[in-house]
Amino acid sequence: MASYDKSKDTNYTLAVQSALRTLGADLGAGGVDGKWGAYTERAYQQNRQAVDALVRGIGFAGYSSSYSGGGEPSYIEPSLIDVPEQRSFADWLQVGQEIYNAQYEAGVQSAQRRLEAAQAENEQNRVQSAARLETAANARGFGRSSYATDMLQRNEYEANRNAAALQGDYADALLQLEANRNASAASYAGSMWQSQQQAVLEAQRFNAQQSQEAALANRERQWALEDEARAAYYQASAAYAAGSGRSSKRSGSGVKKEEEEKEKSAASSRRATSGMVRR
Repeated sequence: MASYDKSKDTNYTLAVQSALRTLGADLGAGGVDGKWGAYTERAYQQNRQAVDALVRGIGFAGYSSSYSGGGEPSYIEPSLIDVPEQRSFADWLQVGQEIYNAQYEAGVQSAQRRLEAAQAENEQNRVQSAARLETAANARGFGRSSYATDMLQRNEYEANRNAAALQGDYADALLQLEANRNASAASYAGSMWQSQQQAVLEAQRFNAQQSQEAALANRERQWALEDEARAAYYQASAAYAAGSGRSSKRSGSGVKKEEEEKEKSAASSRRATSGMVRR
């Protein structure tokens, strides 16, 4: 059994002394005074097991049980895991946009290169078409006639229309790239948020189960401790009762023997007195 901590308060010592007095131990002139002195120490060492049983039986909070090896009673702590950090959907969406931003930027650069190549080709076609029109007009002797001028203006119009179409295609490509990035980021955010929620639920479920199992184990340990306390208490009480009975028998036998001795002495005195009277 573990020893009592004498640095505890007065109530702690009073509980031990009360148990010692119940067992009939000699506590000196002070008796149950809440001070741990030589008498209390000696009496406790002589009646350690019985005192442990009595103090444990009354449920004193300062009791040091054999389960804990001293100090406060030990309990099984549940083995809990950390619950994953819960991030909002907006946070995951931002992460997704950062992840797919590189893909978006690469798509923008590719669209820019295609636009520049198409613009260069359109400009080249404009220049070549204008040169062919002038050559054909000169060959026919039209020179800078209205017909040739109209054809050149039409060539410029077609080139400008193609340039505008290329700009429109480029803008549409950028919108599509941005839409794809946002859709991918949203899909990523949704997947991560659901995975996070599932992980949180599993961690909480695991911790709840661990806490419940620890509580049941501690309850069983407490029941075992109480059963041991009751058994030891009954054993100590029976031993004390038996010891008190033997002491009473010895005391009664001594009184009877003393009375017999007194009676013999009185009888002897009477006989001596009687003899003197006869003489």
